[in-house]
Parts: sequence; C-alpha cells; structure tokens
Amino acid sequence: FPNATFYAGQGELEFAFFPAKLGSFCFIPEHVAQYREWNWRVVPRGTDLDVFGDGSLIILSTPGHTPGEVSLKVRLASRTFLLTGDAVHLRAALENEWPFPLDVDTLSAVHSLLRIKRMAEAEDLSVWINHDPDDWAQYQHAPYCYE
Repeated sequence: FPNATFYAGQGELEFAFFPAKLGSFCFIPEHVAQYREWNWRVVPRGTDLDVFGDGSLIILSTPGHTPGEVSLKVRLASRTFLLTGDAVHLRAALENEWPFPLDVDTLSAVHSLLRIKRMAEAEDLSVWINHDPDDWAQYQHAPYCYE
C-alpha cells in the first residue's frame, strides 16, 4: 500500500527509531528501519483522532506501556469494540487496574487502564485484550468477520 497513511501516538516513532537513545528495549533498529519512510501521521498525546470523521474508527491516546501507545475504538453496525493494543495485557489487569511490569511510564499506564475501563462501562463497549488467551479464544477468526 504505497499511498497508505500510518498512525502513531506522539513519542512512539522516536521510541521505535532511536531505541538506544531512549532506552527502548521493544524495538530492534534493523527491524523498524524500513518503516521510516512510510507516510506517518502523529496523534498528539492526550488527543483522540476520529480517522474518518464519522465515529467508526477512533484512535485513542493510551500512553504508558510505550510513550505513544494507542488503542482503537471500532464502531460497527452490530456493536462497538475497543481494541486495547498493548495498553492492557490481561483481563485481570483491567479489572484490578494493574499496570504491566514492562510499562515505560507506570503512572500513565494506570491512567490509560482507568480510561479504558471507564469508557467501556460508560459506552457499553466490548473490550478486546489482544494478549489475553481467554479473550483471544472468544474472538471470531478468519475467514469469519464481524459486521
């Protein structure tokens, strides 16, 4: 997709592209070098971005695990999902408001956990925790989809 736009939270690209300088253990320079030339759009920290302007796809600022961590709210005709990315690793962590031991900013990570938890309760969202094996087992997988 040569003309695609890619999104990253503020601070994430620096964290990925200059790991030695910023103390990042998550990224290997040789692995991410190819992404430097992509068409990036940075979402400012503390700001959410409605990608299409219709509420169907919203990038949420959820820093803490990494400086520019983002989550994604996806609104379909049948339901609304909140994909947590690396902001939450286990369902128990969300329920108990536990940060992940490898979060780069624990205070921001807890704020992001609380934000996700409150948003899920207020908006009746299905929260998908990608790293939780019990959650993963409940998702539909290809070739199936959600409409």
